Amino acid sequence: MNTLEKIMYKGLIQAKEAGLTELPELVDIPHADEIVDDFFTRMMDDLFDFSTMEQYDNRKVMEKAFIYSFGKGAEFAYSYRVEQKIRRIGYDFDECMSASLTPNLPKEVVSILEDYVSVMIKMYNQMYDESRVGQEQLHNEGISYENCVYRILNGAFYWGKRIAQSLEIELQANVDFSKNNHDKKYDYDNYDGKYSELAF
Repeated sequence: MNTLEKIMYKGLIQAKEAGLTELPELVDIPHADEIVDDFFTRMMDDLFDFSTMEQYDNRKVMEKAFIYSFGKGAEFAYSYRVEQKIRRIGYDFDECMSASLTPNLPKEVVSILEDYVSVMIKMYNQMYDESRVGQEQLHNEGISYENCVYRILNGAFYWGKRIAQSLEIELQANVDFSKNNHDKKYDYDNYDGKYSELAF
C-alpha cells in the first residue's frame, strides 16, 4: 500500500464506521470520468491560486472544498435519477467557500446530506492529517500534492453520489440543473474581506 492509498484508507475507515459502505445502490450512476475530471481541474486551479495567497489556511480552504464536492456528487447522481443528466458540472467559488451543499437539490435531499456533514469533516481531517505526515513520502513516490488533493476531493464527490443513489424518497423532477453549468471563479479585483475566516 503506497502513501496515497494509506491516505484514502483513512477516509474509508470513517465511511465504514458511519455505514456509508452499506448503503444500497438503487440505481446505476455512470462514473463519467471526463465530466468529473473537468470539474475538478477547473475547481482546483482556482482554489490553488486562492489558497496559496499567504494569508489563507490551506486546511480550511480544502475542508470547504471537500464538503462542496460532497454536495456536487449528490447533485450529479440526483440529476441522473430525475433524467436531467448533467453534462458539465459548474463551479462557483462563493458556494465552494461557504461549503454549500448545492442550491439545486430539493430541501429533503439537502437535509439528508446535512446529517452526514460531520462524518465528512471527520473523514477529511483524517485524510488531510495523513497527507501532511506523508508529504515527504508522497514526493519520494512521485505523487504530487495536487494529485493527492484531487483524490481526497474526488472521494467526497463519490460519497455524495453514493448517498444520492441510496435515497428511498419521492423524486422531484421539477429541478433545473441547467442553470448551474457555468463557472464563477474567485474575483481577485473585488476582494471584500468576506473570506477572512479562512485566514491563519
